[in-house]
Formats: sequence, C-alpha cells, structure tokens
Amino acid sequence: MFREVATLFPINTNRIYTAGFSSGAKFAAVVPSFIREVSGVISCGSFVPSVELLDEKNPFYFIGIVGNEDFNYPQMLQGRELLNKMKFPNDLMEFNGGDRWSDYTLIDKALKSLTLSAMAKGNVTKDNGFVLDNYRKNFQEYTGLKSSGQSLMAYNLLNEIISIYRPHLQVDSLRDEIKILKKASTYRAQKRTLNNVLLRESFIIEDYNYNLIEDLSTLNYNNLGWWNYQMEELKKYENKPDPFEKQMGKRLLGYLNALIEDNIDIELEYPVVNDEVLSFLWMLKTITEPKAYAYYLNIISDSSKYEDFGTALFYLEELLKNGYKDKAHLYSLEHTALLRIMPEFNAIVNKYLKGSRYNAIIEE
Repeated sequence: MFREVATLFPINTNRIYTAGFSSGAKFAAVVPSFIREVSGVISCGSFVPSVELLDEKNPFYFIGIVGNEDFNYPQMLQGRELLNKMKFPNDLMEFNGGDRWSDYTLIDKALKSLTLSAMAKGNVTKDNGFVLDNYRKNFQEYTGLKSSGQSLMAYNLLNEIISIYRPHLQVDSLRDEIKILKKASTYRAQKRTLNNVLLRESFIIEDYNYNLIEDLSTLNYNNLGWWNYQMEELKKYENKPDPFEKQMGKRLLGYLNALIEDNIDIELEYPVVNDEVLSFLWMLKTITEPKAYAYYLNIISDSSKYEDFGTALFYLEELLKNGYKDKAHLYSLEHTALLRIMPEFNAIVNKYLKGSRYNAIIEE
C-alpha cells in the first residue's frame, strides 16, 4: 500500500507518520514496529500497547497528546519516563481536558515538531525562519505557563523545547532556566502534590478492579450500595480547591466507566453470554453514568424477559427520574409486552411523561 500510494502522489518516504485517538492511537503506535518506513507517531490519549514491540535499533518519534483529566494520563506520564530511559525520541503534550481529541493547536504543534525533526535529520530542507518562528511561539507558551503559576507544566514544556530545538539552536540558556525552575518552591510543591495524587489514584484503581472482579464472580448485588458510595466520594472532588485533586476525580470516573464498559464487551464476546453478569454490569453503569439511558432500557427489557417486573419497574422509574423522554420507544421495548399493560408501568409513565398509553388503574 505504501509503495502504491507513493507512486500516485509526491510523498517524501522519509516523512510517513501515523496518528490516532484512544484505540486508534494504540494501533498507530504499533505500526512503526512492523513497517519501518513510518518515522513518527502522534498518539492522542494512549501509550504504546506493548513496550516489547519497541526496537531501540529502529526508533521512531513518539508524540503523545493527552488531557490531564483523561484516565490514560498516568499511563502517558509513565510512558514518557520509560521512553526517556530507552533513549527513544519522544514528547508529551498536555492539555486541560479529558478523554477527547485535543484542539487543533496541539495537533498543529505535533506536526511542526515532526517537521523540525525531519529538518534535523536532513530529510527536508532546513528553514531557519520556520525554526525561529516556532521557537518563539513555544517559548512564549512556556513564559505564559510560568507567569500563571503552572510551574509543573512549564517545566515539562521547557524540557520538550530543549529536546526539539537542540539540533537547531543553542539551548544552554534553557538548561540554566530549567535548573532555576526546578529549584522553585512552586514547582517542587506541584510536583510533590501530583506524585501524591497519582499514588492515591493507583490505590483507588486497585480497589475498583478488585471489587468489580469479586462482585462479578459472586453477583453481589448488595455491593451496589458500595459503588453508589464511591460515586458520592468522586463528586466531592469537584469542589476540591486543589486542581490536581479535581483532575484525579475526573480521571477516576473515566477509568471506572471504561472498566465497566470493557467488561461488558468481554462478556458479549463469549459464545454463551451470562445474562446475570451482563445485567449486573448494566446496573453498575446506571450508577456511574446515570444519563446513559441505554443501560436502563437494557435492564428493563432483560428483566421483563425473565418476568422480574419489580426490577423492571424500579429501573423504569430511575430512567424517567434522570430525564428520559422517549415514550414511543418505551412502549416498543423488546420483551416488555406484559410489562407495558401493567397498571404500575403506566402509572410511572404517566407520573413523569404526563400521559400513558394504557389506563393506570391499580386495583385495591
């Protein structure tokens, strides 16, 4: 495919890159290990899925982009340290936000970094104006972070600037600057706080993993209350004065939802699906993501199939409490023919949606 495309378009075969987001980023990061023509990767929200695939004799330029509220953020930080130890060319660009593509600014910055790397290798003609213009922009970004008190992000950006521009410019003054910044009390305080938060976060994640495995193996419905309590605890982080703790709260919520969704996908892959395990996971999702209406609907349909109308009615009311409005879909839900004609069902629909299809007359 590479050879065919290269014959159709004027492609510089020394400048072939892959990019992706989340699972797409994992795939993008694997490609250079098998196709040596790929010289760089822009990986948004994910690290290399298997470090064993990395070949130090065939390094490629890895640029990670991640939001500090993305549950993959700790993994990306660890990945940067690992690549540094391996002497693998890499940068990590951080933005304020969660599990999403960054805005155009960071994608543009990553592409320019790849261009500067290609200039350093002689794979493209060096443009001094391009180098200086981007250096000024990057340094202005650094001074903005530093002046706003974001010393840790400023320190990481300065390291990135040194790495990118070392082949093009004298960076001795930047090395002196980074030594001064590293000794600053604000940097040390933020570094210490982040390390403490990441350690605490790892312990909480271990709790989530352990409890979910236990609950699925025993179908411990009584532990749904514990999960509800965890959500209340996560909400407390929203009002924390420390930004690192706020970010941790959002990462933990993202991790928990991804963990449950992964287990749902795994369960659905089995030749024979365990309906009880699947139902338990759907119930968890109504706790961790109460506005994700599909999981309530799944429970209502599944419970009705087994004539567990008490569970179906409970989740119907929870669904409507959380703002669901599609009455027509409720009255066409699979396996609910008997449920829909029940007075209790229609009474709940009438209560929240002002008008049920059938009369909600409950005999005394």
